[in-house]
Amino acid sequence: MTATCSDLTWGGEFSDRAAERCYRDEHFGETHRHVRLLFLAALTLNLLFLASDWRYSGRPLFPSMLTARWLIISVSLVCLLSATGARTFRTFERLSVLWSVSVIAANAILSRTHSEIALIIPFVLPTIYYLILPMRFGLRLATGLVGGFIPLAACILGMPSRQTAPGLLLGMLTLNAALTLILIRSNRLERQEWAATRAEHAANRQLMRNRETLDTILQAVPLPMLVINRRNGRILQANAAARRCFGDRPPHDLFSSASKFFPRNGLDRLLAALDTTGRVEGVETRLHLPGGGRRDVLVSAALAEVADTRAVIVTLTDITDRKKMEAELERLANTDFLTGLANRVRFFTLATAEIQRAQRYRRPLALAMIDIDRFKEINDSLGHLAGDKVLTAFAALCRSMIRRQDVLARLGGDEFALLLPETERESALAMTDRLRRAVADAPRDVMPVPLTVSIGLTWILPGDSSPDAALVRADRALYDAKGTGRNQVASDEKRQQA
Repeated sequence: MTATCSDLTWGGEFSDRAAERCYRDEHFGETHRHVRLLFLAALTLNLLFLASDWRYSGRPLFPSMLTARWLIISVSLVCLLSATGARTFRTFERLSVLWSVSVIAANAILSRTHSEIALIIPFVLPTIYYLILPMRFGLRLATGLVGGFIPLAACILGMPSRQTAPGLLLGMLTLNAALTLILIRSNRLERQEWAATRAEHAANRQLMRNRETLDTILQAVPLPMLVINRRNGRILQANAAARRCFGDRPPHDLFSSASKFFPRNGLDRLLAALDTTGRVEGVETRLHLPGGGRRDVLVSAALAEVADTRAVIVTLTDITDRKKMEAELERLANTDFLTGLANRVRFFTLATAEIQRAQRYRRPLALAMIDIDRFKEINDSLGHLAGDKVLTAFAALCRSMIRRQDVLARLGGDEFALLLPETERESALAMTDRLRRAVADAPRDVMPVPLTVSIGLTWILPGDSSPDAALVRADRALYDAKGTGRNQVASDEKRQQA
């Protein structure tokens, strides 16, 4: 609810009842405390006055004084007890009216005694009625006027000489006029302050909501964003996506030189391109993350003025998962799904590159074809699942025996190829024979069934430019190994000599 100065009545209250009710509800605690203190003070003071009034004992008006004091004391006590459990402004207002009427009547009686305070009370009470009691402006004005003039009139009527009456009445009128102006001003200032405070709180809440909305939008932006100082390369701002991209680093760890996250001279090259074109789109690079991680990204950047600072606005599109997927797809395309070895396509690619390198640098290169003996009988007698287990176990055993630079591939079925770079004839023969014996002697926990292999071995000749001719020679040697009893290594050396 919004209220302004133009919504105030001439008495200083809100013309809108809902606004006035809201104002009073917010001041309920303060009003509750003041009213109880007033009733308690009235009760206490009148008990003291009651003790003081006993000096008038025996005078004609003494019974009236006692009656008036007991009336104020009784009503103050009732109002105090009732105010303690009050929960609405209207309850306070009704209690205030009851208390005021009782006090006005009692003080009209007391004023006739012409005691020392008989003339003070009519001038003190209006201040209470105007400024303390929680009542609407009209009731305050009426109570103040009645509460002042009736006790004063009772006092004047009991005077032997009434020469001072006009002055007293004029003074009472002046007091009420002054208190009315003070009440109006107080009402207006209090409500203006309240309205201004509410407006400020509403503006702050709206500003907070706007900031939260903006922050929510920024947090929802999936692209990591950095604001980098063009002069010194320091990161000025980073959104939540950027912090996640950099491993959820705290601000004091992240807001440092951006160059440490880019490849060597990568940020300098980016800034140089920006100075030339003013904008960079989709440049692929790899970020170095705190802790040693890596993340592949596409970088887009533009120059901008941020808070009087020449800055670079950088957005990062994380393609790490895409690159991993591409690598995985490439791996699947080049890997045998059962054994995890290189497949035929991958073997031919690697073998061609190795042959070209061997020919260029005149280095030895051996090629072996490996075939599992009687593998069809294993499939027929034990089933294809057992056959797959044999192939997997054989591949694992071979991997454990070959060097890192060697290339082992499954060409199909139970047929494997082994490429041995930088391997002379004697070493190739020894290595392949060790592999043959390891298979034949493999314990049951390594190989699920007894197994032997036949191996055909050849070497790359000066005229070879691809693995095709070498594979043909190795396959012929493998045929010789199988034809002469299996479980042995045969080379094509004799065929070449023949």
